[in-house]
Amino acid sequence: MVENLVREMQEQKVGLDGATWNNVLRVYADPSKIKEMETFKTLFDEQGINRERSTIVAMARAYNRSGLVQKAIEMLGDVPRTQREVYALWNEYKKEAKDDGYRTMINSLLKLNNVERAEKVYEEWNPEGPKLDMSIPCLLISRYYAEGMAWKVDEMLKSIKKKRYGMHMRKLKYHTKRMFSNFTYPKITWPYRTNLPDLTVLKESLKVVLAIILGVAVLVAVAVGYVLDMVWYDWLLEQHPPTSYHQV
Repeated sequence: MVENLVREMQEQKVGLDGATWNNVLRVYADPSKIKEMETFKTLFDEQGINRERSTIVAMARAYNRSGLVQKAIEMLGDVPRTQREVYALWNEYKKEAKDDGYRTMINSLLKLNNVERAEKVYEEWNPEGPKLDMSIPCLLISRYYAEGMAWKVDEMLKSIKKKRYGMHMRKLKYHTKRMFSNFTYPKITWPYRTNLPDLTVLKESLKVVLAIILGVAVLVAVAVGYVLDMVWYDWLLEQHPPTSYHQV
């Protein structure tokens, strides 16, 4: 549909200047036309035409009304003086935001030159795991190097270690709770006129004990794996500190 429209405009020799492209893109900036909007956006970008502020804001609103808040935040990051809108979207979205959502928000704030607010969002970030997404702290590290704030890089490296430790502890707590939540402990009853316990109950009790031992062994193995992971990555950070993996 979009391609047909562009073809018709070309055949009718309608001037496809920047203003026309922006007008058409704003027409498609509607929740019911998200696919068409993104298709036209791709054609738009291929032409190397700059999107106007009103066009970007219209697209961001269409994304937001469609429930695509992360894309809306990403769009507004390209528009100066939209920090209030970005904050409002983030306050609604951050409760369900995952790693990629935090990455998008921090990146948008850095594009808007609000390093302080980007740092606050980073502080609120609790990594999901199982591996720490280094692209998120590296967004700030890149900015620190670009602005000659080397001392903040050292602080960030310490923060990365704390983030990784917290991530592993949350995972270990989750696995522990999940492993022992399904255990049922049989009640040992003594048969009438005998001092010996019921052998069936003893067998079931033994199974539970063995399961607990196995569960503890698994948790210990997981914990050791987390410790080795932290030690290994701490060593890597000291030997090869990140510099500017992600330019902003």
